[in-house]
Amino acid sequence: MENKKIVYFDKNIFSILKNEYKSGNTNNFNKIINSKNKFLYVYSMAHIFDLQNDKTNKKEEDFEFMSQIVDSNYLYYFEQEERFCIDHNIKITDKYKKAENFDDMFKQMDLGYIDSVSNPFIIQHNKYIENKKLYNEDRKNIKFILKNNDDIKQLYMSTIIENFYKNKNFNIFQKYLSMYLFIDIVEDKLSEKNSKLKYRNMFIDGMHSCFSMSSDYFVTNDENLSLKSNLCYVKDNGYNIRFFHTSNNTRILDLNKFILLLDNI
Repeated sequence: MENKKIVYFDKNIFSILKNEYKSGNTNNFNKIINSKNKFLYVYSMAHIFDLQNDKTNKKEEDFEFMSQIVDSNYLYYFEQEERFCIDHNIKITDKYKKAENFDDMFKQMDLGYIDSVSNPFIIQHNKYIENKKLYNEDRKNIKFILKNNDDIKQLYMSTIIENFYKNKNFNIFQKYLSMYLFIDIVEDKLSEKNSKLKYRNMFIDGMHSCFSMSSDYFVTNDENLSLKSNLCYVKDNGYNIRFFHTSNNTRILDLNKFILLLDNI
């Protein structure tokens, strides 16, 4: 098992595969299942939070379908050792039933020595959860201020780096998510419209991106998620910041390219 390549799908990839399967097109699904002797497919808490977003009565379908691909391979962040681990014995249904609500994630998370009251990451996150419009307002205002003003943009970037990225009270998980949010605000190439952006969904995407960092392949059809992840992964990203170099040299692929990879192994 240790020689298998780790593959991380975002939630939309599972949805695409499930819709294909239900329509009678099982080709991609079968290729993935047949590749499990060489690839280890995993899920994370981000998938659980995505499933909490689902207001339909189709969760059991999702559990069953996803389980056929990921089995019981749960990828999680081990706070005490600041590393990502895989537990091969946690079923999606069991994890979902025991999981905290997204809004309460930091109340339940074992933060160890970190004081949640003094941690600016948690404070800001809770503000955005309590006020659904606040992140969009902050994002819009900051983008307006930074637009065509390189000096202010550089000052803002330096402030974020000092207060978040270099903050010794932040674990790797929090640092990554803070930089993911930072990129969402300062990156000009992103196509998300401010009016359609939801902080909860964007934060969960950041979790997917963070968890995927420990995989060999991150499969997503979301161009914005792919762009932000690439900027977080690389050492030279145009911001003169050494972000998070992935130990596995994670490759980001869309579903078609990943299937093509399977066809050629």
